[in-house]
Amino acid sequence: VDANSLTTELSDIFVPDDTFLLGPQSLLDLGSCKTTAHTKESLSMDE
Repeated sequence: VDANSLTTELSDIFVPDDTFLLGPQSLLDLGSCKTTAHTKESLSMDE
């Protein structure tokens, strides 16, 4: 396997959209952070 074909295969598997959604600072992580912050706010209001 040469470098060009390997790069092509990886590019097909990990397209930029997947990287954005599944990367370290992905939308899924941002959503869970916002949910956690909202949960803390709700708990403080209940007290």
